[in-house]
Amino acid sequence: MPPSPLRSQVLLCTFGLMAPWAGASAGSYTDIDDDTPPQRRGMLVSPTTQIQTWVYFWDQDEDEVADGSSPGDPEVDPGFQLTRARFGLYGQYRWIDWRFRAGTAAPFDRITREDTPFDLVTARVNTRFRSVAGDTMLSIGLHGVHFAREMRMSANDLVYEERSLSTNVLAPNRDLGFTAQHTYKALRATVGAFNGNGSNYRDVDPGMLVAARIEASIGGDTYRTNATDDAFGFGAGWIHQKTASTRENRVTADLNGRIRGFSLLASGIATFIDPLGDDVLVPPDVLDTTIRWGFSAQLSWFGETGIGGIHPAVRFSMLDDNTDLSDAGDTAQLHVGATWREPLPFLSIGAGYIHRMELQGDPRKNDSLRMWVGFAYPSRNHPELNRLQLREDGPPPVDDLQQ
Repeated sequence: MPPSPLRSQVLLCTFGLMAPWAGASAGSYTDIDDDTPPQRRGMLVSPTTQIQTWVYFWDQDEDEVADGSSPGDPEVDPGFQLTRARFGLYGQYRWIDWRFRAGTAAPFDRITREDTPFDLVTARVNTRFRSVAGDTMLSIGLHGVHFAREMRMSANDLVYEERSLSTNVLAPNRDLGFTAQHTYKALRATVGAFNGNGSNYRDVDPGMLVAARIEASIGGDTYRTNATDDAFGFGAGWIHQKTASTRENRVTADLNGRIRGFSLLASGIATFIDPLGDDVLVPPDVLDTTIRWGFSAQLSWFGETGIGGIHPAVRFSMLDDNTDLSDAGDTAQLHVGATWREPLPFLSIGAGYIHRMELQGDPRKNDSLRMWVGFAYPSRNHPELNRLQLREDGPPPVDDLQQ
């Protein structure tokens, strides 16, 4: 039966007002922007909300004037921090997925990132093709760069609601561009081209960022540690980026293995930066060839209880921001803590201790004790509530909404 004029207007308005999004890919991969349910007949539209608030009970750096910060040092005082506040919509119609999100986030530290104003976070569209040769997904818009596993894991699934020191400093997050991904059984290959200039809207730099990633996985979802099924995934990535003043290559290798709720998440990243010369219009970030590298390892356990799930973990991460120098850029962090996942629907609560170490240079006392409260809708345990579906054959039955 052809759609009614009213239904056609609803569909046109929905696609006109809401920006693109990319949904879940095949296999065990879960994207940072992915909360999509299994593909259905008809159209699906749902709101999304992410609010993460931290409470610093104690910080060892009590100087009234901020000292020279090292990577990973947020320079905070006891009090409250709105770490993330993001709101959006996602939708799905047959082979098309889209998502639009906007919001704000606190900086990781005083060096690598500035305060983030309220801005676009994700705006992209996906299309999928399935054949005997596997599944292919094409994405365009503002979305994640497929390079490092931990950066592509949702912040809602991270034990500390924060990625490791090495990942935060050395791995790109989102950019404006195009991605092609193909999955065949346990193997997946992804390539992408992005502006690589930090703008969410246009190309303001003559350079380009090209990314590639290949990975293999078996078992469950290898892009999360808060699960009890067994899984193993290994991946490697490469980035080539040229800016107005430098040429940069990055490489990474990572794994996530999980058995009986125990997970080992580990990664290593290295960056090689070369200045282009003296005739550039923009001064380069480095004067000579510079190598930066870091690694992280996290051991965690997840188990379901009668009220939510318990997710304790210990994580060590280190960074050397220039292998030719021994200074305050050589740092490490040790995290110890746990998250209580969804004792109430959509709500998670955690607490932990962060020990920061300056491996070279002048040592500084920068340890912190903090608590975090996260709200995520939809959530892992409640993905199907309050959805609007526009189906070709009328309203869906109640049990279909709760699958």
